[in-house]
Amino acid sequence: MNKIFSLNILKNINKLIRENLKIIIILIVLLFLSFLIYQTYSYYKQSIIKKDSITYFNLKELDDKIKINEIMLSLSKKNNFYSLLATLDLIDENIQNQNYNELKTLYLNILNNFNLDNVYVSAIASHAAYNFINIQNDNLNLNFIEDTNEFISYIDEDQKSYKEIKYELQYLNLVTEYEKNNISYHSSTAVIDLYNLIMTSENISSNIKERVNKIHEYQLYN
Repeated sequence: MNKIFSLNILKNINKLIRENLKIIIILIVLLFLSFLIYQTYSYYKQSIIKKDSITYFNLKELDDKIKINEIMLSLSKKNNFYSLLATLDLIDENIQNQNYNELKTLYLNILNNFNLDNVYVSAIASHAAYNFINIQNDNLNLNFIEDTNEFISYIDEDQKSYKEIKYELQYLNLVTEYEKNNISYHSSTAVIDLYNLIMTSENISSNIKERVNKIHEYQLYN
């Protein structure tokens, strides 16, 4: 009885396989093709990254600045580790050459197009904000207050180490805005409230409090 039952099961399985053989073959072929496509894509992507790494490091041997900039710009428009390095190099160069609008574009390109983790986005945004505050303070005729606020908005407050940096940058940018527009520091509740928040917070380091307090005292007595 068990033998007959087993034979019936085998017959049913064989029948099921025969009836669905075409579908099974198609599925196997599709899976195989998917595997081949993935392998080809991975190889192609690795080849591009390898090529970009060679291109990036070969730049160190070039003397033609125009050619270097052209290659850097080309690399920066891609989306891999070496395009990020190229973009950071372009940022340094544009700071030195005072090409601030291009500098802003390069920072935003990293923040929006490189799919970075929040901690790296916060780091780049902090770097951008500090640089633009310095640029603004060096030349109050420029107007990068709102651009700096935009960079500050990218800083993730859930990243504990960057929350205090965000507060410091907000304070610095507000002070810079008042300097630029000749607004009285003493009479502003916004900047005083922010100062008090920083100084009384248990989550802000003593180093940042010390820096903020020095600026606060300078603004009050000068």
